[in-house]
Amino acid sequence: MPYEDESSTAFQGRAAARKAAKSSRRKKPPRGKRIAKYTAFGTAGVLVLGAGGAYAYVSYLNSNIRTSHFAGDHKLPPPKTDANGHSALNILLIGTDTRDKPEDCALGGSCADSGPGNADVEIILHVSADRSNASMLSIPRDTDMEIPACTAVNGTKYTPIHYIINSSFGRGGAGCTEAAVEALTGISITDTMTIDFSGVVAMAGAVGGVPVCLNQNIDDNYVYTDKTGRHDEGSHLILAAGKHIVLNSLQSLEWLRTRHAFAPDGSDIGRADAQHMYLNSLIRTLRSNGTVTDPGKMLSLANSAIKSIVFSDNLKSVPKLIGLADQLKGVKTDRIESVTMPYVADPKNPTAWLVPEPGAAQHLFSMIANDIPLTTEPTAASSASASANPSTAPSASASPSASRSATPPPAKGSFPVTVVNASAGQFDNRASGMVASLKALGFTGSKTGSSPATAAKTSTLTYPAALQAQAAEVATALHLTAAAVKQSADATGITLDIGLDWPSGADFRTTLPKQGSVPKDSHAKNADDNSGCMNVMPNYQWKGSTPPSQPKL
Repeated sequence: MPYEDESSTAFQGRAAARKAAKSSRRKKPPRGKRIAKYTAFGTAGVLVLGAGGAYAYVSYLNSNIRTSHFAGDHKLPPPKTDANGHSALNILLIGTDTRDKPEDCALGGSCADSGPGNADVEIILHVSADRSNASMLSIPRDTDMEIPACTAVNGTKYTPIHYIINSSFGRGGAGCTEAAVEALTGISITDTMTIDFSGVVAMAGAVGGVPVCLNQNIDDNYVYTDKTGRHDEGSHLILAAGKHIVLNSLQSLEWLRTRHAFAPDGSDIGRADAQHMYLNSLIRTLRSNGTVTDPGKMLSLANSAIKSIVFSDNLKSVPKLIGLADQLKGVKTDRIESVTMPYVADPKNPTAWLVPEPGAAQHLFSMIANDIPLTTEPTAASSASASANPSTAPSASASPSASRSATPPPAKGSFPVTVVNASAGQFDNRASGMVASLKALGFTGSKTGSSPATAAKTSTLTYPAALQAQAAEVATALHLTAAAVKQSADATGITLDIGLDWPSGADFRTTLPKQGSVPKDSHAKNADDNSGCMNVMPNYQWKGSTPPSQPKL
């Protein structure tokens, strides 16, 4: 018989049963004690059956998990670990408008297209390495970008294309959207979760609804049909102004889908704000009703999630999902911040598309990529984070993830590092000053290189595959971020290009954003803040005391 933990409930139950049975053979106890004995034996049996049933249930859930592996051609190094060996989580939540099932079509919109759909919701859930804080970053679906090359799960290869980011899903699924998000933000995605319309309904039903609030009555009756016959509809959300303590499953989907009816301009920005209100409220609801601390409720929620969500390979078991939930439940609500990518109108299509706001968007992306808390309240754990506090000792894994090796890298002085002042003359003697710093750190072969005529916005350390371990040594010494360290097939040696983002010093962490320095255009909202209500666009406000009738779908 395999080893069994003697502290387990099942083992103790069987032990109690054996002891009771052995005692009964010695002498017949009084009737009252016999009843107690049978009750104890029955309880032990229930415990044993309960343990076996839980195992069977978990096995059942495992067999129903759907996964989709990453298939993109653009992949950043994983987040670096902290001094305790822990790394941040960056989970990409993808909501698709796929209508390839009858239950999806029944929820509205056009079912004429049988393809994979679009990634209409893209939220990066970031959880810090020390699990003290978290954030949710929404990427507007109409963000114009250079979508990278991607290989779909079925082997179809897609070349780069300039288009809006939500189209990435139709080019190869979650992996291609993951590649696009990484290319846009520089944030290394660790896992993905993909859900469609009917999945949202199922999940909302499992939760039981969450509180939301409106400043005006809303009737999202948007309808559009183009010249080709393509048809689109709004969410059909009809709610009176004020606070609504509980939304049912269908209303939850309608709330999350509503776009044209929400201020400030009927675009995806208002929808992102409404989604953040819903998700923040959901977090508070789950904690207030004890779901996150109740194993039974967690298994029930896991059952609904497994039926509704397609996970990336790294999350393909129930223990991993429950372990993830266990890590998330330790983050306090006042340490969770929701934000939207700062944006400006796209010059190519200013009435419909967006582009990242120069400076502000990169600042916010850098905070998340480098595990810098968005909330301002300092914590003992976060103040010890190497990414947020330059005075802290660095992690040995600040370099590419594959740099760990049983064979130690060559001595620092035995390989050259070429330093280039890529500021186009804006920083005097920058390369020579860095060479001196590198030599002081033990890289005695460092030397200056020729400066380019055009300034580089960001600093990078490039290296050939053969010098990966050596590049890791340099990256660790200078505290470079993972995004700044890049392998190149064209590189013949290790080259450090110092861009406009690094005007002085030899510690790259001093260039990073400070804790709590969220750009003002980020629509930031704390999960602990339940104040505020959504505003409704004038054309979608119904008047009077009687709401309009809900259309039959």
